[in-house]
Amino acid sequence: GRAAHQMATLRVYGRPSSSNTQKVLWMLHEVGRPFELVLASRRLGADSNLLCEHSGSRPFGVIDTDAYSQMCPTRQIPALQDGELAIWESNTIVRYLAEQYKAELHLDNAQGMARCSAWMDWA
Repeated sequence: GRAAHQMATLRVYGRPSSSNTQKVLWMLHEVGRPFELVLASRRLGADSNLLCEHSGSRPFGVIDTDAYSQMCPTRQIPALQDGELAIWESNTIVRYLAEQYKAELHLDNAQGMARCSAWMDWA
């Protein structure tokens, strides 16, 4: 239930320079949930000719692993892991976080959701 999810460690897979990852990080701050950012990127992997950033000794590129593919079949970023639940697509993640952790952000009428969705899709 909701109480069990409150204790789960949230993991965000992505890179801070991604606007889609940024909107998920903003929402996590908005709902007040601690999280772990796992650096992941298609463009910054070990075989990339772009600048490789490092987290400890592991370069970006996590999305090319079988484990990531099982969690996120599109192999895109961002993805969110909340306990056993894996969610991908930034706007889907944002809607989930609103509903799960701060329900007053997730409006239950069509007009309110349209306004929220417009800002979310624009970001």
